[in-house]
This record gives sequence, C-alpha cells and structure tokens, in this order.
Amino acid sequence: MKPGHCFTIEPMINEGDWHDELWPDNWTAVTKDGLRSAQFEHTMVILKPELATSNGMAIEVLTKRRISGADPLNGCKFNEEDALHFERYGRPYFVDQLYKLGLNTDCTVFKSTSKN
Repeated sequence: MKPGHCFTIEPMINEGDWHDELWPDNWTAVTKDGLRSAQFEHTMVILKPELATSNGMAIEVLTKRRISGADPLNGCKFNEEDALHFERYGRPYFVDQLYKLGLNTDCTVFKSTSKN
C-alpha cells in the first residue's frame, strides 16, 4: 500500500459459528445459526513515513473516536445531514462519506497525503 490509500477492517464477532449469509438487501449480514454477533469497522489511511504517529506507524485511523484534543475533521465543511452525524457520532464511518466531504485541504488529515 502507498500513502493516501484507504482500507477498512471489518471484524464480525459471533457467539456461535462463523458462517454468515447476506440478506436480499445486499447489505445486512447475519449468522447462519441465528446466534448473536457484533460487527464494527475501522477505516484507515496510509500516511507518508515522515508523518508517523506517536506509536511509530504511518497510519491514521479515520473512524477513531476522539476522547480529547482537537479533531482535524472539525475544520471540514459539512452539509446539514453530515454535520448532525458528526455532532452525534463523531467521525464519518465510511470512505464514501469522507469522499463526500471532498478529501481536500479543508481536512487537515489529508493535507499531507494529497501531495506527492
């Protein structure tokens, strides 16, 4: 992977068997055995090596909740629906939501990755 590439990790933790199936809506996934499961996502972007975080990794977790400190996405311009989502839940969840924001220089986290 190269700086600027995004990817998503989507673990699904199941109470029973790991086999799943997709509903006709092509979105909803359920376990075949019907037992409880939980799924979550983390979207990440690869940064240039010189922008490595405090843990030494050149990666930014775009969906990470900010407990304290300023969030670089606070400077983004949101439409009304996205502003409500950001206010209620924090960062956008999906790359397409980030794309809708323009991934431009208004978003600090992308300033360094947009230049080669």
